[in-house]
Amino acid sequence: MVGRLWGLIFAGLIPLLFVGCATEQPMLTRSANFAPPPLGEPIYVVPFTTVMVPRDLEEGIFDRLVDQLNLDLNVEGSGYEFIIVKRPLDEAGRNWLAERPYVTGELFGFVRDSGCCSTELRLRTRLLYFQPRTSAPALILDYPRLVLFDHDKSTLEIEQERLIADTVQTLAQRLEATLLNR
Repeated sequence: MVGRLWGLIFAGLIPLLFVGCATEQPMLTRSANFAPPPLGEPIYVVPFTTVMVPRDLEEGIFDRLVDQLNLDLNVEGSGYEFIIVKRPLDEAGRNWLAERPYVTGELFGFVRDSGCCSTELRLRTRLLYFQPRTSAPALILDYPRLVLFDHDKSTLEIEQERLIADTVQTLAQRLEATLLNR
């Protein structure tokens, strides 16, 4: 009887474990004082910090994210404009930037694990939104991403492009929804 009970419990937990591994939902954390900037105010974008991430992934995500945000929010008619700060945060003038709303992020935890028949790509992305005159982020969007593909069905180039596209789409949609209070 006890053996059957453990068997049922174990059999019921296995699908939950796989579902937990398969879901890669972005985790959104807002500070208590989060407020979107007034409509029409520019939001500055500081280059992301990256740790051991291939340059093509880094550039693909950053450049496309800014383009996607500007495209989507202009279509929405929000009046927000995302302006890239061409220098790293340390060089941009912290005092100047501290007076404005800005977004920055981190790309880290990249792993490319290839075997004979399949490849696994993992990447963590964190997007940080800062309000004027605050030192802590008012919004943190953390997005872990896992791609596993069979070499017979796809290629590294195709799957890396999908990883970039999905990361950009997810981050842009979640940030837009939060800024527009949806």
